[in-house]
This record gives sequence, C-alpha cells and structure tokens, in this order.
Amino acid sequence: MILTHSSKIKSLYDEAEKALKLYERVTLSNLAPALNELRYAGHHLLEALNATDDEAREMHENRAIGHCERAKFDAKEATVISLLECIADLRSLGISADEMRAFILEWDSLIDEASAARALLERQGNIKDSDTEEQLDMAIQKLLDFRDRILVVEADVISLRNKREEEARKIEEFNLLEKARAENEANWVRERKEDRRYVFSVILAVISIALAVLGIVLTLKAD
Repeated sequence: MILTHSSKIKSLYDEAEKALKLYERVTLSNLAPALNELRYAGHHLLEALNATDDEAREMHENRAIGHCERAKFDAKEATVISLLECIADLRSLGISADEMRAFILEWDSLIDEASAARALLERQGNIKDSDTEEQLDMAIQKLLDFRDRILVVEADVISLRNKREEEARKIEEFNLLEKARAENEANWVRERKEDRRYVFSVILAVISIALAVLGIVLTLKAD
C-alpha cells in the first residue's frame, strides 16, 4: 500500500535522528525516551504499510508522525537538560561569579542565556510550532557554545577549587593544632595550680605538725 505521508514521516525521522546525534555530542545517557519514540514510529509505519484499508493506514501514519515529532523534542529536551547540568556541575564547585568572569569574560550573559533556555524548555510542550522550535534550536546552539567554553577552562576552575580546598584544609589543621596547643597549655596551667595547692597543703601540714610538737615541748618544759 502506498503511504500518503511518507515524505513527511521521513523528514521528521531524519530531524529526530539529527537531534539524537547532536545529543550524543554531549552524553550518551537519557537517550531511551527519544529512541523509544522512534521505535514506536517504526512500528506504526510498518502497521501503515500492512494496513488493509485507508482509515487504518491514515491512523498509523499519523501516529508515526506524532512519535517522530516527540522523538525530536525528547532528544532536544534531553540535550538542553544535559547542557544545563553541565553548567550546574561547574557552578557547584563553589567558584564565585567574580572568579568565573576571570575565566569566561561573558559569564553573566551566558548564564542569562542558559536561564532563558531552561525557561523556554519549561514552556514548550511540543515543537510543532516552527517559531518555537527555531528558538529552541538557537538556545541549544548557545548552550553548546557555552559548554565548549566550559570545557576550555574546566581544568583551571577545578585547579582553583582544589587549591581553595587545600588552603581550607591547612587552615583547619592549623586551627586544630592551635586548639590542641591551647588545651595542652590549659592542662599545664591547671596541673601547675594543682601542684602549688599540693605543695601549699603539705607545707601547712608540716607547719601544723611543727606547731603541735612545739606546743608539746613547751608544755613539758613548763611542767
């Protein structure tokens, strides 16, 4: 049976595959949703080819179109999410915006573009609107460019983070040593005080004994 929408299905399938290949540049994770949609599209395409009447063929063709559209959006959605996670991972290193500007001069504007891409993705439920799809494609390209900039400076940023952590570790070790020194000094002072009290009590005891003995001697002489 001849398909009515074969050219449209092929075009959408190719677009979805292109979006998947774009996503593969970023990571190989989270591909399942888009790949499943293409699998469903292939299933309905086969059903359309084997349909015995026009109504069934039309239904399966439309479903194949819908799955191809969804596959394309799922791939682009996964791309945006993964790129935003890449940016979030960099920001989680604890490097301030001022410090990041030293690595990437346009840091603020790139962060604004990343936020705009996230907002666009949140508003977009499908990509049937060509204007919105074009905006999404532009946002993805900007995020890809941002990621490329991140990859260039990532080693330096991590080096700065590690240096900061090493300095923090040294400060913590110094504080612990100072605390231990202060505790040892306090213990030494306390022990000195206890030693002095002990010596003083011994002296008092000796004086008391001497006075007692002296009293006894004086008494005996008086007798």
